Amino acid sequence: MALDPNAVTTLTDQRLAAYRTTWTTEDDSSSQTRAARQLHQTVHEQLLPLTRRLLAERATLLARLDTARTDPATGLPTRHAFTDAAQQLLDQGGNCAVLFADLDDLKALNDTRSHSAGDCALRTIADRLTSWALPLGGVVGRLHGDEFALIVPAGPDLENHITQLRADLQQTVPYEDAPLRISASLGVALTTEGDRTLSALLDRADHRMYQDKGQNRGRRGRPLAALPQDDALHTAA
Repeated sequence: MALDPNAVTTLTDQRLAAYRTTWTTEDDSSSQTRAARQLHQTVHEQLLPLTRRLLAERATLLARLDTARTDPATGLPTRHAFTDAAQQLLDQGGNCAVLFADLDDLKALNDTRSHSAGDCALRTIADRLTSWALPLGGVVGRLHGDEFALIVPAGPDLENHITQLRADLQQTVPYEDAPLRISASLGVALTTEGDRTLSALLDRADHRMYQDKGQNRGRRGRPLAALPQDDALHTAA
């Protein structure tokens, strides 16, 4: 178990206080006693305050790092945080599916309804992706703008799960006096298709997402155009 540096510092300070109480009644004529007292006085007056300052700076840096790894608009991991988590899942060795999701027509939504409406759509997409991926043991991240990435273990019901995800992403969003009609294009890449490096999987999923966007623009209830062939899905199961 890793030691808490703050707890160690507090314990050290308490022990030094106990030693100082003892030394007030001891004879100071011994050179060893004087040397020990001087050493502990130096620790108490110089080393411990420095340690506390360093720990406070460390806590501040960790908080900033945590903020940098979390997208403020959606609460999702940023690209770097997602990449780290996704790589950990890939390193476990099981078959996975990487999905690339892109919110359709965000610019038009910003222009016609407002940027606040666009932000609402982004948060909603993020929430729906998270609600879908987490029960499957997956991870979601916001890569940039209207682009999201997901990675989930490729279980036997993957195709059905993705069908449900598509339906979820097309549900309207309550907003002020009129609901927002939103949808997202999806691309899927499987580790069973060859190169299982994260960059290669994201590239394949991104390519298929753009195919999906081009083939199905403006349609609702669209087929799984961006999915690999069925045999690949069954192999992944």
